[in-house]
Amino acid sequence: MAPISIADGVANCAAQHLSKQGSLYIYGPFKVNGKNTTSSNEEFDKTLLSSGVPEWGLKDVTDINNAAYKYNLDLKEKIDMPANNFILVYEFR
Repeated sequence: MAPISIADGVANCAAQHLSKQGSLYIYGPFKVNGKNTTSSNEEFDKTLLSSGVPEWGLKDVTDINNAAYKYNLDLKEKIDMPANNFILVYEFR
């Protein structure tokens, strides 16, 4: 959806404002290991990419993890949610 730089900014803000016991929750549809998890997410991804903006489109959980890792945040849990979405839970290492 948004450029990966947005995830970087969110992780940076979390690192600055969360207590060391805090958690960052990110909700949405994501790719896992470079693949869409459902056909509906694949269609949504194609629609986003059809805008002609290559930074748009569904992000992979790995890319979100890499953005968070730079700010000492690690993925602690990936929760399956309705409508083919996830909650990604990050905590400080």
